[in-house]
Amino acid sequence: MPNQQSPVAGASKDDLMRRAMAAYFSSKTNDRFTHQDGREIAASQPSQLLSSVDQLADGKRYVVLRNGNGVLAVYRERGTGLLRRLIRWPKDLEST
Repeated sequence: MPNQQSPVAGASKDDLMRRAMAAYFSSKTNDRFTHQDGREIAASQPSQLLSSVDQLADGKRYVVLRNGNGVLAVYRERGTGLLRRLIRWPKDLEST
C-alpha cells in the first residue's frame, strides 16, 4: 500500500490547494456534461491563478476553486485538517 500522508490541521496553502484540486477532479459531481448534439463536454477546469485559500473572520480556512466564469467549488478545512466540500458557502468568498 502506498504511503499516504494524513491531512494535518493548519496545513500549508499549497497543500490545501493541491488536496482541493484532487478532490474536485475525483468528485462524482463533476461528471461530464452532454451537449445538445450528443458530444461530451468535460467539467469546468479550475484556474490556479484565480483560485485561493482564504481565512474569514470566523477563523475558518476555505479553498475556493474558480475559473473565468466564477466559483466552481468551495472546500472548508475542518479542525482535523480534512477538507469538506460545501453546498452553500459564505458570500464573502465570492468577492475575495
